[in-house]
Amino acid sequence: MIGPLEDPADYRAFEQAVTAAYDAETAVERELVLRLASLLWRLRRATSVETGLLQIQCEASTAPDPALPKLPGDACELIEIFQSGRGPSGRELARCFVRLADLDNGIFERLGRYEAALWRQVRQTIFTLQHLQWRAPGGRYRRTPDRWQRTALGAADEDRADEP
Repeated sequence: MIGPLEDPADYRAFEQAVTAAYDAETAVERELVLRLASLLWRLRRATSVETGLLQIQCEASTAPDPALPKLPGDACELIEIFQSGRGPSGRELARCFVRLADLDNGIFERLGRYEAALWRQVRQTIFTLQHLQWRAPGGRYRRTPDRWQRTALGAADEDRADEP
């Protein structure tokens, strides 16, 4: 699911990268992998939205207001914070965040709930996909599940019996 301002080629490349990480053999596995790519793309978009909100707020706060006196060190510079690796100080970023939070529209709370819901879906999709693939007849994967995965799949007790 791509937005109107996003390049479809970027999403297709991202989807192919995620798909390449899994060896989907059945239609159900293929749909789960496509779902996973969509969820991860939406998480990336949520991060971009958060960055954009902070940039908008900081740009608005740095616009000159003739009614207010100019205070040194009160500017918030968030231009290309993630791309350049050069960002504002924590104090400046916190000021922008506080100004956004003071708008009392709950934008960060809604964005946080959205991200949390996406992460829950990602976790469930990965768990379901791994469960299907490791339970496949013939053991498609040479790698055995990690201990937490064996525990989740109910096989941990069998392994303990074999340990010295």
